[in-house]
Amino acid sequence: MWSALLVVAFLGVCGVLIWLSRRVEPHWVSKDGQRFTCRVADLSPQRGGHAGSWNEARVAVNGDALTVAIKPKAFQPRARRTVLVLPVVGRTDSDRGGIIIYLLGGTSPMALRVPKRSRAVNTLDRLAARSSR
Repeated sequence: MWSALLVVAFLGVCGVLIWLSRRVEPHWVSKDGQRFTCRVADLSPQRGGHAGSWNEARVAVNGDALTVAIKPKAFQPRARRTVLVLPVVGRTDSDRGGIIIYLLGGTSPMALRVPKRSRAVNTLDRLAARSSR
């Protein structure tokens, strides 16, 4: 009887820990806000404008070129590990509190999400404002 209760309690704790780990937004940003990690999603026309799955990626701002270079992190299929250089075209708030979503244009549009308190927000806002002119 006790062993069954321990197994159920253990599985319950594991379920709660998995749920909590999915709620945490993985993010690292350099001191200058030019390089950071975040989650990105594909916005391909085949999906009808809906975002694909959110994957972790490394992002670097290309100076004054008004673009960001995105490199998916490990464990991605070989075809998806290429570096993409895309312009920042817009910004929107997420329905999930504390997150900002930036829209990236180009041949393969993407969405990029970062926490509101990130140092990268100022850099991405500046790029979005310049591209909207």
